[in-house]
Amino acid sequence: MSKNINLILKYTIQYQIFITGIFSFFNSGQTYILAGQNELY
Repeated sequence: MSKNINLILKYTIQYQIFITGIFSFFNSGQTYILAGQNELY
């Protein structure tokens, strides 16, 4: 039982890191696109 809880905690933490990475990547990509648009105008 405790083994399963450890696995769930491990995967939950990895999932949160994964989601945070996607969000930070999306945000940095957005600011990069906005900066590129500002360069054009």
